[in-house]
Amino acid sequence: MDEKPQEKISPSIRTSFLLIIALTFLTAKTAQTASNQDLLEPPRLTPAPTSVAGTDQPKMSLNGTWRFNPSPSDGFWKNTTANSSGFSDIEVPAMWAMQGFEVEKDKAAAYLREFVVPFEWKSHRVKLRCDAVYSDATVWINGQRAGQHIGGFTPFEFDITELLKADGKNTIALAVKNESLADILASGTQYADHQLGGITRQIYLFAVPNLNIASMHVNTVFDQDYNDATLEVLLELSNESDHEIEKAGIEFQLTGPKKKRVSIDPATVSFANIAAGDKIKKIVKIPVSQPKKWDAEHPDLYLLKARLKAQDKILETLQLRFGFRQVEVQGNQLFVNNHPVKLRGICRHETHPLRSRSLTPDLSRKDAELFRNANINYIRTSHYPPAEDFINACDELGLFVEEEAPLCWVGHGANKTWQQWDYSSSEYLQTIVQPTLEMIQRDRSHPCVIIWSLANESLWSPNFEKSFELAHRLDPTRPKSFHDQTWNSDNPSNTQIANQHYPGTNGPDNIDSPTRPILFGEYCHLETYSRREIVTDPGVRNEWSRGFYTMWEKMYAKQGCLGGAVWSGIDDIFHLPSGRTTGYGPWGPLDGWRRTKPEYWHFKKVYSPIKVVTKSIPLPAESKPIKLKIENRHDFTNLNEITIEWKLERQSGRISADIPPHSLGTITIPLKNKNLDGKKLSLQFFSPRGFTIDTYLLPIGNPSPTIPQSKPAKSDKIELIHDDKSITVKAGESVWTFDHDTGQIKNAEIRGQTVLTSGPTLMVLPLTGGKCEPTYRRDIPPLNDTCTQWKAANVTTTRTPDGVEIKVDGQYKQASGTYKMRIDNAGRLTVDYSFKYTGETEPLQPMWGPLEPARIRQMGIVFDLPKTCDTLAWKRNAPWTVYPKDHIGRPEGNAKAFATAPITDPRIRPQWLWSLDSSALGTNDFRSTKRNIFWASLKNSHGFGILINSDSSQSTRSWVDDDSIRLLVADYSTAGRDATSFGHLAAEQRPLTKNSTLQGTVNLQLIHPAR
Repeated sequence: MDEKPQEKISPSIRTSFLLIIALTFLTAKTAQTASNQDLLEPPRLTPAPTSVAGTDQPKMSLNGTWRFNPSPSDGFWKNTTANSSGFSDIEVPAMWAMQGFEVEKDKAAAYLREFVVPFEWKSHRVKLRCDAVYSDATVWINGQRAGQHIGGFTPFEFDITELLKADGKNTIALAVKNESLADILASGTQYADHQLGGITRQIYLFAVPNLNIASMHVNTVFDQDYNDATLEVLLELSNESDHEIEKAGIEFQLTGPKKKRVSIDPATVSFANIAAGDKIKKIVKIPVSQPKKWDAEHPDLYLLKARLKAQDKILETLQLRFGFRQVEVQGNQLFVNNHPVKLRGICRHETHPLRSRSLTPDLSRKDAELFRNANINYIRTSHYPPAEDFINACDELGLFVEEEAPLCWVGHGANKTWQQWDYSSSEYLQTIVQPTLEMIQRDRSHPCVIIWSLANESLWSPNFEKSFELAHRLDPTRPKSFHDQTWNSDNPSNTQIANQHYPGTNGPDNIDSPTRPILFGEYCHLETYSRREIVTDPGVRNEWSRGFYTMWEKMYAKQGCLGGAVWSGIDDIFHLPSGRTTGYGPWGPLDGWRRTKPEYWHFKKVYSPIKVVTKSIPLPAESKPIKLKIENRHDFTNLNEITIEWKLERQSGRISADIPPHSLGTITIPLKNKNLDGKKLSLQFFSPRGFTIDTYLLPIGNPSPTIPQSKPAKSDKIELIHDDKSITVKAGESVWTFDHDTGQIKNAEIRGQTVLTSGPTLMVLPLTGGKCEPTYRRDIPPLNDTCTQWKAANVTTTRTPDGVEIKVDGQYKQASGTYKMRIDNAGRLTVDYSFKYTGETEPLQPMWGPLEPARIRQMGIVFDLPKTCDTLAWKRNAPWTVYPKDHIGRPEGNAKAFATAPITDPRIRPQWLWSLDSSALGTNDFRSTKRNIFWASLKNSHGFGILINSDSSQSTRSWVDDDSIRLLVADYSTAGRDATSFGHLAAEQRPLTKNSTLQGTVNLQLIHPAR
C-alpha cells in the first residue's frame, strides 16, 4: 500500500502546548466565508466551576420553555419582553421541526426568554455556554449583540457580563438559521432529510471570578514500564479584572477509584503577578505512583479538584474527571497503556423518532449501556461530536471512542452542492478547522476518546491537511484519522491511522503489510435499503449475521487491521408531527425507541471476547470432569477476573480460569452426574462491570432428536376416489382432495378438521435492493408474489406400493415443469417439484454502478391454510447455542400470527418487544424466515395443523394473507440485497435467468392434538 510511515506519537505535550499560543485559528465571522485569516488561540470553553466565592449558585440552566417565532420581524431582539405577538412556547433543548414548527429555508427563526441572574453575580464574570445550536446562531442579551457562532454540533460561549442587568429581568434572544456553510459541510439537513434547526443541546449561564481558570485539561504519561505515571495539568488563568492580581495559586486534590484519596506532590502551584487582561499558561507535572489504568475493560476514573486562590482566599473550585491512559501508534498497531487493542465497533448517530438529533442525557447513557452490554468496545461518533453526556457515559462504562468532526461528504458526489463548488478552496478552511478544534477543546481530557476523526467520506485537500496539522498541535496525544471518500482504495491522508469503508470480504486479505493501523471505519452495513425485502421478511435481519461473523473473524486475525465499526447503531427514522416519516431507515441493532432487534444478539456473540472453542463435548467417563478449551480475546482482562458459572440439571457451580488476554486456555467442570448422554451444559461468563459477557449451551455426547416425537398413526389401507372434479386420497385419519383439472390441493383434513386449502404454488422471489437514500417511509408494500396463471397440461394418478402418486405437468406464466405428489399409507405428503424459469427478469439496480443480473431471493413452494392455523412452531439448526427468548432466530419456539395491534401512530412508543411488532402479515416473529429447519408446524388453537419435516437444508416463512395463512417451504433462501453488505454472502448468490432450474422436495404431514 502506498502509505507514508508514521512516527510514534509522543505522549508528552510540553513542546506542543507552547505552540498553541501561535495556533492558527480563524475568527468566527458573521459572513460565511473566511476572507481574513487571523492568528488566534483555540476557542475558549471555560470550565464551569462547582463553587465560586460570593455565590451559592454558580450555574443557571436556561433549559425549559422558551418563546419561538418561525418568521420573526426584523429587529425582534430589541424587544425587552418575551411575550411579543407571533411567538409560541417551545421546549429547549430540542429541534423546532420535531415540535411542529416550519421555518422557511435560509430564514432565521427567533428564540426569546427572560431570566434573572443572582444579585451576587454582579461582582463576577458571567459566561453563556451553548453546547450546540444548529447551525447559525446570533445571540443578543437585552437587545445588545453578544456574538455569533456558525456550527451545529459543537459548543461555544460568550462573555455577557457587560450586557446584563444585575438587579432585574434580562432577556436573551437568538436568531437561529438552519442553513449555513456549516450545515452544508456537515451534510446535516441533507442527511436527516429535515431541518435540524434549534437550540439542540444544553444552554446555561455560569459565574466565574474575575481571576478565573480559563482552561484546565490533563494528560497522563507513563514511565517505560507502565507502572508509574506523570499527571500533566494544562492550565490557563485569565485575569478579567481591571487591576493586577498578586499571590495567585491553585491547590490540587486527587481522588482515585472508590473515592480513595491520593497523596500528590506538588499539590500547589503558584503564579507570579498577573496583570489586568493577561492570560497565563502553565503545565504542572504531578508524579503518581502505580495509578489504576483506565481502559475499556477497566474504566477506573480519578477526580482532580482544583481550588483557585488569591490573597489567601478561595475564588473558585473546579473538578475534572479523567483516567490514566496513554495512546500510541507503534508500527501497524494501536496501543493503549502498552497493550495492542482490537476495536470491536459500531457507528452511532444521535437519533430518536421524536427528538431527531437532539437527545436527552438519559438516552445518551442508555445508548452507552446497550452498546457495552453487546460486547462492543468502540464507538465511532458519526458524523459529528455527540453531546458530552454520551462521552461522560463512555468514560464511566468503558468504551473507546473515535470522535468525529462535523464534516461529512466534503467534496463527495452525494452532496449535490459540491458538484458546483471547489471544496478545496481556502474560503472553506475556517468552517473546517473551527468545529474540529472546538471538538478537541471540549473533550481532550476524556480518557474514552482515543482517536480524533477529521471527517467522514470526504476528499483529502489542503484544508484537511491544515486541519490535521492544527488538530495535532492542539492535542498530539491521540492519533488522527480521516474517513476518505474513496471507500475501497488506499487512504490518501497522512494521518496516523488509515481508513477504509466497506472493504469487502477480501479487505482483511489486502492489508498484509500496512505501515500504519488500518481501521474499517464502516463495514458490514446492516440491511437497510432492501426495503421491500425487510418489510416482507424481518428474518432478513437475522441472516445478516452470517456475513458479519466471517468478516470479523478475518479482521481479528490480521494484526494490521485495527478493527472497525459496523454501520450503524440505531435506526435513523424520524416521525415528524406533520405525519411525514423520513430517514435512511432501520439500519441499527437498536430501533429508535432503543428496543433490541435481531442483530443486537449477533453483535454480542460475534464480538464476544470469550470464545468456547470446544463445540461439542464427548461423553466423559463416569464422575470425570469435563475440560473445555477457551480463547480469551480481551485486550486487558485475564479470565481470572471473570465470574464463570456452569449448570447441568441440578448440579451447578463457579469456577475460575487463569487465561491471559489474547491467549488460549482450559477450564475444568467438576461434574458428578451420571447418564450425561444427550444432556446440555450451560456456561455463563459475567463481567465484573455487571453484565453478562456470553452464554453457551453445549451438548454432551449425542444430541437430542431433532424431529418431533409425535408420529402419525399408520394405515395399511389407502383409498383412492376419482370423480369429474376431484381426486380424493384417504389414508388413516387424513383425507386429501385434489382438483381433477389443475392437480392442486383443494382441501386436506384430519379427523374432520380442514388444515390445508391450497397448494403447492411455486414462488420465485427476486432480489430487489435499493439505493442509499433517506427515502424510508411507512407504506412500503411487501413482496410475496407467487407464480401466476397455473395451467395443468396433464394430471395422472398412480397407485404405488407405499400409497398414491399424483403427477402434474403444467406451466405458470413464469415457469413450466412438474409436481410429483406422493401420499403414503400413513397419510404423509411428499412433493417433488422441478421447473424451468420462463418469466421475465429485471436487472437489479445496485446502490451505485451499472445494472446487475437478476438474482433469486427465495425459491420454494407455498401452501395455504385456514386463518385459524395461526400458531407457528419450529426447531432449526441455529449458529448460536443460546438466544434470548424473544429472538426471531432462536433455535426453537412458538409464535402467534398476531400478539399486538398493528402500529397506527408511529409517534407512540410501542410497549412491547420488537419481535411482536406487527403488520397485516403478522408479527415480526411469526412472518420471519426460519432458516435451516429440522421441522416447522402451523396449528390452530385446538392443535390441528400441518408439520414440515426437513434435514436443516430448508427454510420456512409464514404470513397472513387476507383470510388465510400462507406457508413457504424454501429450498433456497438468502438475505436481502443491501449493496453494502450483500457481498459478504456472495458465495451463495443464485442467478435468475431464462431456464433457471427451480426444484426441491417437501415433506408434509397433517397433525392433530393426540400426536
